[in-house]
This record gives sequence, C-alpha cells and structure tokens, in this order.
Amino acid sequence: MKQVKIYLWNSMMGQVYSASDSFLDNGLAYLQAACEAKGMDVELDDPANMDFMTGFVQSVPGVRSLSAKLSLLAPRVFRPNPDAGDMQSWYALQEEASQIIAGKMEEYLLDLAKKIQKGRYHILGIKTWLGKRHIYSERLAALVQEHAPETIIISGGPQMNQFQEDCLTDNQFDLGVYSEGEKALVRVAEIAADKRAQGWKKGQILSFIASLADRDLIPNLVYRKDGAIRKTRAKFASLDDLPLPLYSCGEGKVNVGVVVDDLGCYYKKGCAFCAHKTSLGGYRPRKIIRTMAEIEHLITQDIGLFRFSSSATPANKGYKIALKALSRGVNMEFSMFTRGEHSALKRYPELVHKYQVMAKAGLRAVFLGVEAANQRVLDEIVEKGNTVDDLFYTVAAIKEASMLEKTHVDVGLSFIHPVPLPKGLDAEEIMHDNLSFLQKLEERNCRVDSVLVTPAGPLPGARWFEEQVRYGFALPEDFLSTYMRYNFELGKDPKTWPDIGINLNGRSFKEMLEEAGRFSQILADKGYAVNLTDEHCLCARACGFLGHEGLLEFKQKSDQAILCLDYAFLNKMAGTINKHSRLIARKNAFHPLNRRNAGLEAQKRKAVHG
Repeated sequence: MKQVKIYLWNSMMGQVYSASDSFLDNGLAYLQAACEAKGMDVELDDPANMDFMTGFVQSVPGVRSLSAKLSLLAPRVFRPNPDAGDMQSWYALQEEASQIIAGKMEEYLLDLAKKIQKGRYHILGIKTWLGKRHIYSERLAALVQEHAPETIIISGGPQMNQFQEDCLTDNQFDLGVYSEGEKALVRVAEIAADKRAQGWKKGQILSFIASLADRDLIPNLVYRKDGAIRKTRAKFASLDDLPLPLYSCGEGKVNVGVVVDDLGCYYKKGCAFCAHKTSLGGYRPRKIIRTMAEIEHLITQDIGLFRFSSSATPANKGYKIALKALSRGVNMEFSMFTRGEHSALKRYPELVHKYQVMAKAGLRAVFLGVEAANQRVLDEIVEKGNTVDDLFYTVAAIKEASMLEKTHVDVGLSFIHPVPLPKGLDAEEIMHDNLSFLQKLEERNCRVDSVLVTPAGPLPGARWFEEQVRYGFALPEDFLSTYMRYNFELGKDPKTWPDIGINLNGRSFKEMLEEAGRFSQILADKGYAVNLTDEHCLCARACGFLGHEGLLEFKQKSDQAILCLDYAFLNKMAGTINKHSRLIARKNAFHPLNRRNAGLEAQKRKAVHG
C-alpha cells in the first residue's frame, strides 16, 4: 500500500479563548499514536499553543494599537458599575478586533489549504469545537475543496461528538468521525491511499466508503449518501487498549496532561441535561494500572500536572488511583471532576479518609456539579440521583480532608441558573436555596473556592432536548444549526449577544443570560471567584497565586490578557506552569534524568572500587 499521508488540524479562532486553551490535547495525541502505529505519515498541526497564538495575533495589522487602547481602558471596565461610555468604547474596540482577526484568519486558512494541496495529503482531519472554531473549520473545508479537491476532509472532536449528523449540514466536510476516531480514521485513510494509488478519484472513494458504511463496516462514521446524511453505529474499544498518547506539538503548549481515568459518568441513568450516553457511549471504566501507566509515561516526558478526564471520578476510584500512586512512589499533582457521593452523610468519615489519601497523592482541585440546591429541582428536573445532603457533605468531606492533610484543595461548584422550573417554584426561590447552600458550607468552614453559573441549555441526546416541551423549553427549528456556530463573545455584555431563539419557562434567551449574570454578580459581590473550573485553579496555584485573593487575581489578569489581546501574562503563566510541571515530574525516581544520573553514579562507583 502507498504511504498514507494525514494532516491533523486542531481548529482555532485566531485568538485565545480560555486560559486552558494550550493544554496538551490527548485526543489528537491518541489519534497520532494510532495512525503512526500503522506506519502512516502524520503531521499534527496544533495552533492552540501560546507561541503560535502570540505570534499570530501580533502579526495582525493594527492589533498592537488596538491592544494598547484595550489595555488602557481595561481598569475602568474591570470594576464594579463601569461607566456606560467606557463600556460602549470597549464594545466598539472588541468588534474592531474581531473584524481584523477575521481578515487574518482568512489569509491563514488559505495558506493552510495551499499547504495541504502541496503536500498531497490523503486525509485532512479537523478537530472541531463550538462557535467560531466550527465556522473556521467549515471555511477551511471549503478552501481545501477548492485547492486540494482530492483530499478527503473529516470532521471530528467535541463538536462532532455532540452534534453528529448535524455537523455535516451546510458545509463541505466529506465525512465525520464521532466518539472514537482511532479505528474509523485509520480505516478511511487506508482506503483513501489504496484507491488513490489505483487511480480512483475522491468521489469514487467516498462512494466506496459509503457502501461499506451502509453495511456498518466502518464504525463511528457520519457520511453522505443520496443527498442524505447518515451514520454508522458506534463501537467503542476498551479504554485499556488505548495507545499511549504521542505528543509532538512543539513549544508553547501548557504541560498539563489530560489523563483518561474513565470516560462518561458512573451514574448510569445520567442527568437529564447530559448527553454523554450519546457522545461517549455511556460510562466506560479503565483499569487503574492502565491509567497509572499513562501517567508514568507522561512523567517521563517532563509532565507532572494532570487533569483526569472522567465526567465524574468517584471517591472510591480516585482513592484507589491515589493508593496506587503512593505505593509506586509517583509524584504528581492533579485535578478532577466529581459528583455528589450517595449517602454522603452516612459515609462521611469514609469520604474524608479517601479524599485525604487523594490529597496526599497530589489532588489539588475538584469540580462538582450541584446544578441546583433544591431537592425538587434535583429530582424532577435535573434527575441528578443525588440529595442536597449528598452534595453538601461531599464538598464538606473534601474540604475537611484538605484541612487534615494540611494541603489546600480547591473546590469549584457549578450551578445551572436559570433552570427549568418545577410547578409551583420560581427562579428566585431556587437562587435563594443555592445561596443558602453556599452560606451553610461557609459556616462549616468549608467555603468553596469558585462557582460557575450557566443558563440551562438542551443538547442533542439529552432528555432536556428529546423532551423539551416537558421541561419548559421552546426551540426554533434552526436551533442546532445556530448553536453549533454560536460564539459566546466573552468581551461583550451578554445582553448584546445575538439571540438564538431559545425560550425557557417564558424567558427569552437574553432574559436567561441576564438572570445568569445577576446570579454571577451576587456571587462576585460575596467574594467568590466566578467561572473558574478545576483546571484553572490547578494552573493558578502552579503559578504561585495562593489563597482566595490569588484566585481572584489570576482570573482578572488572565481575563484581561485574553480580552486585551496582550498575551504577556499568559506566556509568563505557561512558562511558570511548565517549570512547575517539570519539577514535579523530575522528583520521580523513574524519570529518565534520574535514571541516567543513577547510571552515571553506578559507573563512578564501579570505577572507584573496580
């Protein structure tokens, strides 16, 4: 078979969107490892790194002047009750920045399409994300169809996992791969290279692939046939068979490794708003020894900071991983997402012990979805499978374990507000319950470190979407098409964002955003860091931002850097995190540097004692 050539591109929007954008991308690393294991020639292009993004933004004509104006205005905007005139100036500058970056992105995408043309790649695989990154992925597909028409263009990533067939509407992607791409991408690439070597054109190759897909011979594939968009059944390999990730993205990445402990959530019914059964195939556990093998593999690459990928790492699983790490003498720091533990009050001493062991093993941040601290909402609307007490005492156990271990563990909570309303309840009552929940934790000396607030949103595969009327949603026909391409413009007041037509319990989209913003402002006024997740907390602490004030300072500085297009702080942050990650990794006896030093010492002793 002819050498298979694959180009993998991590989509971007021309500017930094979040402080965690530059984390190592384990999904692309798994794909690259799987393809190269089959002898394929893979070029991985991941522009989500600080070196690239800094150079890209600074090369945009006029951006330096704009950045200076934004930086001068920022102190007057990032304060309580900013002047209306200052805000209007801020919005105008943000809009100007968006327009000039869009022009630069068009040049960049055209150059990329020509590079793919010159390289005669069989496959272009695009990791697609929400909003502008999806729009730019579609634009790249159109340009590649024009300049490299024989290259097969495959969409994948979180956007494809979530929206599946809808991701191929109104664009020029040839195929899509959802959930796991390791087998589907490899199979399609093999077919493309083989058939092209025989003189087949792309249209013939795609027809052949569609014929195989019709017989379900290529899993996890979204394809076009007779004017319709179809998909094959999902098949999921054992997580224990995942290849060790291969990172080859060069400098500029933030060395926080995303490690697969499990995928999905162990709560089998699933919350009503969650679509993980559709996108991830439900809950899929991984053997602890395989998770540890991946952690130790990454440690040998100077990575000592990790985020567990599971949607909810249970206390028992986290505890067993921690025990294994301690028994093997592994030094690391990590964060994770979890959910309220069942019977948390009854099991409280057990939970404190397990989280204390996790803290000893390196746990530094936990994020937990409360959604609403109202039992009727949890039972009737969210269908959480938890009591309010479960959530309360899980948080309390983490905080008590942190105090006993004398190691700070950040805890972040997420609330959905406004949330669909049970009959007889109103949003004000639910917000009161949420604030009371936080106050009671504070009175117990268990104040949480961060709170995330998002308005309710129904997504494909979730019961909120499939039974939208029952939950109080009204959606326009084009909701999914609009939402896929919707850009949450963080530099602008949500009241100024375009409407997407969603309605919840009689509230318009803008009213939903206003209500979420009101709750967020109340929390900010009470001193909480708002909208920082566990990985942001992990980064802040690695950078030396300590205590409650440290988190607030980290958020303010990172937000300003992103919105002012001045990435000096983000670059400094990346360098500090990488130094911290490297120092932790090199504390491990099995790190190559320590093995080499141990070998040299052994040689010296042998020479001396000959």
